[in-house]
Formats: sequence, structure tokens, C-alpha cells
Amino acid sequence: MITSLHIHNLAIIDRLDIEFDDGMTALTGETGAGKSIMVDALGLLLGDRGDSSVIRHGRESADLSVHLSLRRHPSAAQWLEQQQLSSDEECLLRRTLHRERGSRCWINGHPATVQMLKEFGELLVDIHSQHEHQSLTKSSTQRLIVDSFSSTLDEVASLSQLYSELGDLQQRKKVLQGGDEGRESRVQLLEFQLEELDQAGLVEDEITQLEDELQRLGHADQLISGIGAACYQLDEIDQSSISDRLSEQLTT
Repeated sequence: MITSLHIHNLAIIDRLDIEFDDGMTALTGETGAGKSIMVDALGLLLGDRGDSSVIRHGRESADLSVHLSLRRHPSAAQWLEQQQLSSDEECLLRRTLHRERGSRCWINGHPATVQMLKEFGELLVDIHSQHEHQSLTKSSTQRLIVDSFSSTLDEVASLSQLYSELGDLQQRKKVLQGGDEGRESRVQLLEFQLEELDQAGLVEDEITQLEDELQRLGHADQLISGIGAACYQLDEIDQSSISDRLSEQLTT
């Protein structure tokens, strides 16, 4: 049961706060008075799509909320329990729409998604209008009616819990099996790397020797340049040069 509806900055409505009593409530008014806007606001709170076009002109956001009594809706109360959103026999749905930041939703003060509002709303409210189907055409509602008539709601809840646990176990099994495949691939890679190391024929202290050789080769250009310069200077000296003297000594 809807106990109150609050609308702020939606379409032509600046602010509207309305309380509902037990029994039937009829809203009447002239065309354009805002009756349909109230229904639209309720639809948005129950998961209908909405964008910035519904925000009142000149405002940056719209804020909607509805208080619900769950005394006659055990299935809705059970859904809240499953989602860990329970709040005794009362429920508060709230939704804001922003021009720049999109839409945000809450159920009993907890952040929620539009899909969660829709799932919860289907357990509580039917909005009947032209060309709109009713919840009686939905298989989930039909199952709920059959379960209620057969007094098996507790058994259905237990089965739902077991099915959820089965899904968790299957997911864990999949993760563990994936881990085995990963370990096997890792072992194959390590075996391949070990085989390559064996084929390389590495010896003790070879790394140190290679590093020393690399360091010498790194200075090769400098050594070659220095030797070339020294030879050039020796060749440029006249006949009494050291080069000539060395040549004479070699020929004698």
C-alpha cells in the first residue's frame, strides 16, 4: 500500500506532498492539472526509464520518493530480506534525476539500481493504463499466485536459497578448475625455459666473464681511436722517428 508520495521539480510540479489513507483513493481534476504526472512519478520510482527532459524547466534536478506499507505484501518483504534491504514493514523508495549526472536510486536509504526498483515494484504495484499489460501476464506473478494458493511459499524460499548456493558452488568449481589449467601452463613454460638453459651449456662464473668481456668491448672504439692517433703521430715524425728506428732494428 502507498502511504505517501513526494514530488519535487518534476514537469510542471514544483512541489507536491500527498498522504494516502486505507481504502480507495480517487484523484480528479481538469486536463493538464498534473494527474498523469503523479502516475509518471510513481512509475519512475518503480523503475521506469527517465531522462533530464522530465525535470522542471529552470531546475537542475528532480527528487521523488514514495513510502510503502508491506503488511499485505509478504513477497515484497521477502525480496527486501534477500537483498539485505529490510526495514520492518515499511519501505522508502527514492529517486533523483539530474541534468548532468543522470539518475540515482535508493531503497530504504541504500543505493540501488533502476533494475532493482523495477523488480521490487513489480511485487507491489500495477499501473493500469491504455495499451499497458498487467502483472498477471507475467510468469513470475503466475508462479507466485500458484505458490500462495498451495501454501508453499516457505518451500519456494528454501529452494531459492539452495539454488543460489548451488550457483555459488558451481562458480567456485569453475574458478578452481581454471586454476589447475593455469598451473599446467606455468609448468610447461618453466620446463621449456629449463631446456633452453641446458642447451646453452652455461659454465660456472660464465656470467662474470661475459660481463667483463662486454665491458672491454664497450671501450673498443675508444681504444682503437687512441691507438690510431698514436700511430699517426709516430708516422708524422721525420726520418729520426721512432717508427723508422724500429723498422731499422727489425731489418738488421
